[in-house]
Amino acid sequence: MPMQLCLAVDHSSQVGEVRRHAQKLSLAAGLLEHRRSDAAIIATELATNLHRHATNGRVWMQTLSSQHGTLLEIVAVDGGPGVQDFHRCMQDGYSTGGTAGTGLGAVRRLSDEFDAFSTVGRGTVVVSRLHANENIHRQRYVLGAVSIPAPHEDVCGDSWRFVDRGEGFAILMADGLGHGPLASAAAELAAAAFEKRPFGAAADYYTDAHQAMAGSRGAAVARAVVDPAWQVEFSGFGNIAASLIGVDGSRGLPSQNGTVGVQVRRQIAVQQRPFPDRGVLLMHSDGINSRWSLDPYPGLLVRHPAVIAAIIARDFLRGRDDATIVVVSRNTQGHVA
Repeated sequence: MPMQLCLAVDHSSQVGEVRRHAQKLSLAAGLLEHRRSDAAIIATELATNLHRHATNGRVWMQTLSSQHGTLLEIVAVDGGPGVQDFHRCMQDGYSTGGTAGTGLGAVRRLSDEFDAFSTVGRGTVVVSRLHANENIHRQRYVLGAVSIPAPHEDVCGDSWRFVDRGEGFAILMADGLGHGPLASAAAELAAAAFEKRPFGAAADYYTDAHQAMAGSRGAAVARAVVDPAWQVEFSGFGNIAASLIGVDGSRGLPSQNGTVGVQVRRQIAVQQRPFPDRGVLLMHSDGINSRWSLDPYPGLLVRHPAVIAAIIARDFLRGRDDATIVVVSRNTQGHVA
């Protein structure tokens, strides 16, 4: 997957920078001209809102691909003060002032996917997505992901992949040892092996990946395959954390000890678990504090997975290593227009 772009917004001059990057990425995503204009409006509105009303504001942007086409994702994240009456912010006529739109209501109307979540004292996350394929049909699942390089690094030492085959999907996450280019190279080898046979047997995948990664730094690697009946097959080596979280609680999916490409057990432990009806599958590298919890955020579990991923990354980032989090839910909330 392309690396996620992260832009700080603490000065008015950075609003234009966010808009220009949104225009470039919208072109790369294959959006039509009028949709590229919409992306510029969305980026300007969100960045201006961060500059004028928030602290520690950032805009994360990335392109995401699936069998349904490519999309541009723009996520505005801040550390406060948060909004108590978020419904008012969504009304026409409520604008951040001096922008090309009319507030978050315009952002919502222009978006193919939109969601927002705010907690007073903690801050706000707003997610906007524009699809290159304007005839996209409602999908069975919704995906969200955040991937952030370690401080002072230009590349992320984590890699992740998501392969969709219509009725089921597979996820791969790899965390190369250390950080920087060598860690990234090791993680990419794990991802390349996954792309060759994403739905093959777990033992075959880890054998292929281990051989392909010989001589590299090695990586912690985990794989989840979800079948058409929403049964999850999980396996992993190292410190990739995974959980199935539903309204009735959370069930961890532990990995085995080992480092793919360096030393792994021949016996692959494979777990089978049902995907919760109203819940998510969440996987993350150790750049996210393992003590994260959704408890301080009532209602967050049923929000867009991109919102969940962004809030966990914002509030539970260790800040000294690469960090990646992927969240998938069943599409029961109608986030896709």
